[in-house]
Amino acid sequence: MKDTHRKFLIPLILAAAGIVVILMNAVIYHESAADIFAGVLFGVGICTLYRALRPQQAPARRKTTTHQPPAQVYSPQETATVPALNNPLLGQVETAVAQETAALQKAAPLGTEFRRKSWQKTEKIVDEMLAMFVDLIGAALPNCTVAVFFAAPGGAYALRHHRSKSLHVNAKAMIVPREGLLGSVLDKGLSDTYYTPDFTNPMSTLYYYNADHEFAPEERIRSVMIHPITADDDIKGILLIDSTKENAYTDADKKILGNAAGLLGVAVYNTYKDTESCIAHQRLKAMSSLEKDFWTTLELDEVLNKMCDTIPHATPCDRLSISLKESGKMNAAIKRTYGLNSEELLDLAFPLGNDYPMSIASMAYERGVGFFRNFGENRYEIRYTENEPKRNDFASFMAIPFGMESVKGLMLLESIREDAFSKYHIDLLEEMGKSAGIALDKIFMVKQVEDMAIHDSLTGLYNRRRCMEFLKSKIKACARREKPLTLVMCDIDFFKKINDTYGHDTGDIVIKGVAARLNSSIRLDIDVAARFGGEEFVLIFDEMDHDNAKESTERIRQAIENMPFYSTGGQAVKTTMSFGLASFPLHAKDTDGLIRNADKALYDAKNGGRNQVVVY
Repeated sequence: MKDTHRKFLIPLILAAAGIVVILMNAVIYHESAADIFAGVLFGVGICTLYRALRPQQAPARRKTTTHQPPAQVYSPQETATVPALNNPLLGQVETAVAQETAALQKAAPLGTEFRRKSWQKTEKIVDEMLAMFVDLIGAALPNCTVAVFFAAPGGAYALRHHRSKSLHVNAKAMIVPREGLLGSVLDKGLSDTYYTPDFTNPMSTLYYYNADHEFAPEERIRSVMIHPITADDDIKGILLIDSTKENAYTDADKKILGNAAGLLGVAVYNTYKDTESCIAHQRLKAMSSLEKDFWTTLELDEVLNKMCDTIPHATPCDRLSISLKESGKMNAAIKRTYGLNSEELLDLAFPLGNDYPMSIASMAYERGVGFFRNFGENRYEIRYTENEPKRNDFASFMAIPFGMESVKGLMLLESIREDAFSKYHIDLLEEMGKSAGIALDKIFMVKQVEDMAIHDSLTGLYNRRRCMEFLKSKIKACARREKPLTLVMCDIDFFKKINDTYGHDTGDIVIKGVAARLNSSIRLDIDVAARFGGEEFVLIFDEMDHDNAKESTERIRQAIENMPFYSTGGQAVKTTMSFGLASFPLHAKDTDGLIRNADKALYDAKNGGRNQVVVY
């Protein structure tokens, strides 16, 4: 006997034995003990069927099929002459595909497709379960039709599964409150078995038979019995049986139908609950894995990349943009994009706050909670800023701010379909946003501590310690490449007099203004500006000799001389700076010598009248 048949043999025997005992009891004995015994047998049989139908993890099987080698593309002679591929691009492509596959697998339990497939499997199991129940009831009780209706919107019940001797059952039947016999029963409230032994109304009033068929007298239904299918103290459906005979059912039959409806409710309810638990468990695992990825490196780029890789798989969309708010400022910029025309938005900066309420992004940052809707049909709605590339390809959007104590960023998803997003997507991405927010808070905190260790708190320039580290590393690099480097030592002329005359607050204003000018006058990511201490600053011109460095420094000197400064009392403050230059390797071969000689040149500039540039 096959395993499949053996699997159902015992429960079928148990159920059949229960049915036999019930029939014997109904016809001969009429004793309550037999009722209980029959109910137990029937229940054990049904529950065993349910367990047999539940999906089990298939055990590993030993393969018995003969392995067939793959067909050869080349003959042995040709194979010997095929050159080996040694293209480094292939490895890069394989790595990219592997990463994309891994991202898809990790994100799958978060997505609607995973939920859809899970419920498809569950509904198939439920259908098989219903078929078993209907067949068993049909074998136990006289009938024309046995049917199961499940709850539908609006208080109605839709036909889910049936077995009938009639060919004219309406597969799309609905039992609607206040319509027909069954509808009137539902309207009054169905709490127990309802039975009409002498139904004489037209068949069309039952609604689960085709109204356009002319039923012969012998086809007409005379007895109808229904019982609610309940679970978790709620009616989930209706179990129905009918017959072409009057008075077709006894009190014992009512008990059979009631027991079957109760077991069916428990079985279906547990199946659905198991699926919900499985989906929730898989989602929790996926979110935990994602959080682990966020915390593995605690790198901003890695967190943003992981979000950009995961979100489109978890929540299908046609365009995604992720922006971050600049710390302490009312503006943000888009850091990652995905999808249709998304490259147009990358690095786009946009303002925030009450002055810009017209943009979706500004609204989302202000609200701090996710929302979704369709775009307006009659006008273009600004996503970020009036200057953004305007596209009318999209019909709906969802905006999810993320962060912990405050909003740090925004996920904006767009779709070409209307009503593409739901509350489920809001909950999912807000959960992801919390995980990302925790990681970002940690990243920003670490960065803030690191910045405090290497930056001057007043000016934001690198401090003396960081400046020395840069100088040493750049000198080593220039020595390897045989390139020059120029160090500039400079300080504000008569700064003590400014403090004594106008106060330290004005002195701080001057220091910050000079620092900003120095920093804006050098090459970004090439040269270095630092505060060396007090009113003294340092410039490092990478791969620049002293002649070119002197020209650049002279322009900076003139710019500072012409800068307008005002005291806290509104008085004009005149400010100049003196500069001393020394170059590697012309004026010194090491860090200490270069600093010493640049400082000597600065001393000469100050002794020579100040407000000038002097080369060692």
